Amino acid sequence: MAGSFKLYDYSPSGAAAMIFVAAFTAATLWHAFVVFQKRSWYFCAFLVGGIFEITGYVARFISSSDETNILPFVLQSIFILVAPALFAASVYMILGRLILYLGAEELSPVRPRWLTKIFVGGDVLSFLVQVLGSGMLSNAKTTGTGQTVILVGLVIQILFFGVFIIATVIFHRRYVQSGMDLRRGPQPRHSRIGWKQIILVQYLASGLIFIRSLFRLIEYAQGKDGVLMTSEVFLYLFDSVLMLGVMVALLFYHPTKLLPRKKDMMALRDMDSQ
Repeated sequence: MAGSFKLYDYSPSGAAAMIFVAAFTAATLWHAFVVFQKRSWYFCAFLVGGIFEITGYVARFISSSDETNILPFVLQSIFILVAPALFAASVYMILGRLILYLGAEELSPVRPRWLTKIFVGGDVLSFLVQVLGSGMLSNAKTTGTGQTVILVGLVIQILFFGVFIIATVIFHRRYVQSGMDLRRGPQPRHSRIGWKQIILVQYLASGLIFIRSLFRLIEYAQGKDGVLMTSEVFLYLFDSVLMLGVMVALLFYHPTKLLPRKKDMMALRDMDSQ
């Protein structure tokens, strides 16, 4: 029951929650404008991630005024916890499309057609496991099990994301060493793409998501009595701020502005090969 155990080990700040509701709303609307303008529907997962963040902090705001109400507590736990998995899925798809557009499939350690499937598949698995674990946190009898399940989901996410970062570094090094970015004849359009900006912003977004996932892993490993769960400031510093940073970083060098839609991409490649 709600009164049988404490939902929070501190008094959550309603003001802090509303600040991030406003911030994530602005960032999500901006991303939505770009995605619909460019018709880059593959980036919709990122938009859903933004909506999850908004929903999570709205629920957290509601929960701050009634700390005995289980529903908003569970909703904020679930949506804030799993939103980064949707951001990660979009980052995976960006690299696959970049490799295809550059015509550098042979330089990727994983075939582009499998790259997205493998990493997004792992992301979906971690997402589902974390949702399952989050749902158990509302019951005192299953709180411990829920935290363990969430830990498993976070480990899956970190493992897949870590391998993805390594794959990105390998491709980046191979591409630079190949000199393909300096060629002018065979693929003139590809040589003009802002691929360096995409790679850099991808490193930044990946790093922020990875740090946030490590924080969450340590947080749940420590448990409810750990320092990370007994102080609200850590949630905002190592989750809220970092995930907002991911959204803002991708706005400055938005992949959908630099990478064409898939059908346009293939048309350009056919023209270059003629």
